[in-house]
Amino acid sequence: MFRSMGVFLEVAKQGGFAAAARALVMSTTAVSRHVADLEQELGTALFRRTTRSVSLTDAGLIYRDRIRPLLEETEAVMEEMRGLGQEPRGHLRLAASPGFGTAVVGPLLVDFLNRWPAITLDLELSVHLVDPVRDGFDAAVRSGPLRDSGLTTRKLSEVALVACASPEFVERTRPITAPQDLAEVDCIVWREGYGKMPWSFRQDGRLVQVLAKGRFSSSSVISERQAALAGLGVALLPHLFVAGDLEAGRLREVLPGAEPLTINLVWPAQRFESPKLRALIDHLVDGLAGPLPRYG
Repeated sequence: MFRSMGVFLEVAKQGGFAAAARALVMSTTAVSRHVADLEQELGTALFRRTTRSVSLTDAGLIYRDRIRPLLEETEAVMEEMRGLGQEPRGHLRLAASPGFGTAVVGPLLVDFLNRWPAITLDLELSVHLVDPVRDGFDAAVRSGPLRDSGLTTRKLSEVALVACASPEFVERTRPITAPQDLAEVDCIVWREGYGKMPWSFRQDGRLVQVLAKGRFSSSSVISERQAALAGLGVALLPHLFVAGDLEAGRLREVLPGAEPLTINLVWPAQRFESPKLRALIDHLVDGLAGPLPRYG
């Protein structure tokens, strides 16, 4: 029964019996037989079949949506049972932002793969907000606010942020003494997956937010740093990317009190976590427990 359910899902995914047969390395006849057995057991047609196309019936749509999480849960249980007492193994897909992924996550994954030789891993660096469920990732490293209630979350770290600008920009612009002043000067805006986010500062025990604006916005921390060095405005950047610039005087902090950026690991909610995913979670949590390394 479970085998036939899996075949049915593959036909629905591939949009045809022949394509599903190729994906499953089965004959088209065998695939058709599995689906026919299911339809007989259920007493209803799951697909509309024509000479040119195959599509789900209303009953097929309902059946697909109900059994998919059931089979995923069953597979997760089977993998956990197989993995008890065994070394983590298999393939993982992880997503992260280009900046944090390059500077922090990437080096940690090198150590992770050296530790677990039976695991293969694909790191996707994307400026887009990755949905692990929709996009087929085992987990994703995210910064800032979380809005996905269907995901399991684990806090990894907090990244210190600094509002900074070049000495030339500081000398030619109006004094910046409060967060509200930033709304009156050119800023270099960090555009994450959720869009442009307000800048947050802690002053006199209060959280103050301001919507920064300017002529240049980017989803790349590297580009923002370059723009700040060139005097295009004030940038709110991770300290680990500009520590050397601040020490050398190439950039100056223009306003203290920037709220740190929270970094989280998210993954699809499930009752059982595979040994390979648990190993990745533990490695990232342990690796980010201490101070973050400088970049560059």
